[in-house]
Amino acid sequence: MVAAVLVPIAIALAGHLYSRALKEREIQGQFVGLAISILRDSPHGDTTRAVRAWAVEILNRYSGVPISTELQNQLQTRLAFPERPAAVAPANPPDQ
Repeated sequence: MVAAVLVPIAIALAGHLYSRALKEREIQGQFVGLAISILRDSPHGDTTRAVRAWAVEILNRYSGVPISTELQNQLQTRLAFPERPAAVAPANPPDQ
């Protein structure tokens, strides 16, 4: 009798937690996309340093690939993120 009540509650709770985790990961992906778009623009001295530092922090936190301290400093001050890294280029480019 107790199992008849607890099993559906446990299933509902597990479904809710899974859905919440998926939604959180989707939001993290959107933040990573925003950070990359910020870092694609060339740095403009001190005027963009704070927002670029934020973008680097977002990449470190949510991308799953840590960025070295040296590269963080370069991205914040003088290096623009590449438009499309060769490693991410599609294997089969669209027909033209």
